Amino acid sequence: MTADLDTGSAAARVAGLAVPITLAMGLQTCFAVVDLIFVGTLGPVALAGLAVGLQVAYGIYAVGQVLGVPALADVGHAFGARDRASTRRAVGTYLAAAAVGGGATSALLLLGAEPIAAALAPDAPSRAAAVSYLGPLAPTALTQAVVLVASGALRAAGDAKTPLLVLVISVGANIALDALFIFGWGPVPSFGLPGAAAATLVAQGLGASMLLVALFRRPALRPARPRFDARFRRGVLGTGVPAAVQFALFAALLLVLLVALQPAGPAWTGGVAAGFRLLQQGIVPFIAIGTAGAAVAAQASGRGRDARVWEALRAALAGGLAGGALLGLALHLFGGALARALLGDDASAGPCGRFLEDAAWCFPALAFATAATFVLQGLHRPWPPLLAAGTRLLAFAAAAGWLGASPGELVAAFVLTLWLEAIQSGGWLTARGLAARPLARSGARPS
Repeated sequence: MTADLDTGSAAARVAGLAVPITLAMGLQTCFAVVDLIFVGTLGPVALAGLAVGLQVAYGIYAVGQVLGVPALADVGHAFGARDRASTRRAVGTYLAAAAVGGGATSALLLLGAEPIAAALAPDAPSRAAAVSYLGPLAPTALTQAVVLVASGALRAAGDAKTPLLVLVISVGANIALDALFIFGWGPVPSFGLPGAAAATLVAQGLGASMLLVALFRRPALRPARPRFDARFRRGVLGTGVPAAVQFALFAALLLVLLVALQPAGPAWTGGVAAGFRLLQQGIVPFIAIGTAGAAVAAQASGRGRDARVWEALRAALAGGLAGGALLGLALHLFGGALARALLGDDASAGPCGRFLEDAAWCFPALAFATAATFVLQGLHRPWPPLLAAGTRLLAFAAAAGWLGASPGELVAAFVLTLWLEAIQSGGWLTARGLAARPLARSGARPS
């Protein structure tokens, strides 16, 4: 059910949307986790092939953000302005773009499966396994794009429960199909590793179909004839592409950190890689808070209520800071125990725990910057957080080159540069607020 997010307390609206969005985003990671659990029984070669596929899946999600982020912004603006024609046109345009862009990306992945596997897999058997997985995985570029656009449109209209329900069903289907396609049963043969990718494709296709049905059943969101006009191009190039680049910059932070840690040995590189992945999962609630704030702010901006936009932003930032402080404290106290629970007696468990305990101090900054990023992207203002993220990466790369391979110093630099990013974003917002200038880009409002 859609909702008018421009009434009532902005903080309550943000909180009400953030909870189901957090659960949905948490479930999204279950596709990879489920594959890991089942494929882990097939041996190290299959796991190596899956590892390549998961890296490609991460890239597919980043590409989908090019359309998913501006879709939420434009649908939210139009819905907030109560302009049904513009709302339906925005939904139809971004869905059509998802079909074209996702289809083209799928074709490129199919053609490039062997070069990708050759670049990422460690040996010939792993490359062969990766190619077998990438074949059925490639079409998920289409289903993922549709899912991101449709989910964004529904959330922009105040409906976060439908995407959550769809993900619950999709993940359940993925679990059942993984077991069926990988190991076989009755007349269904055993497909092994490719069966895991096929299960993901079918489950995501089911989710995309359900979301499309949900859109068509809502008159205000029923897709209309697409119009690839200047507003759409500004949304994709001016908001979607910067959002995807910023998504990739956070992954690049891990790459720089791992390269700098290589002289410290495999235990440190493996432990920090595992710890960083846990940090990525830890920021999911703050992505959800930012996305919820973006939906509330986009509707308010569509009605020209700049004060309401600022109220939604402050609610998202306050939630991010408070939640980040609590999670950071918990991670500092229990990071070592968490690492031992996940990695057992592996040599990487100690470095992973130390990384988590020391990096925990960055969580308030990381949560603040994440919430600010997603709200500003929802207002077609992606450049300030992108510039802050770029500065953070450059500063950390410079610090890593100067400090050498001391793990403690590198983690300290990692924490400080994340605070630098948060301070930059906060400074820009403070200057904007003191100047009493609106956050939303005026050209983004529906005509």
